[in-house]
Amino acid sequence: MRKTMVYLDEEQFLVLKKVAASSKKKASEIIREALAAYLQEKDRIDYFSFVGIAAGPENGCASKEAEDILKEVLR
Repeated sequence: MRKTMVYLDEEQFLVLKKVAASSKKKASEIIREALAAYLQEKDRIDYFSFVGIAAGPENGCASKEAEDILKEVLR
């Protein structure tokens, strides 16, 4: 494990201390958990960001095809 420094504004610091006290965890543990959750979320592919970025087939039903693809991917 590596040591680092994080600067918090006063409100963040007070809320962190309150959460730490109520959960009986160290502030550093809460920060690590929050950072891990944030980084895990950033690793996920946002499939919905791809919808509507390209032209569909001429005289086709691109929106219906997109819905079918999303239903399949999100199963």
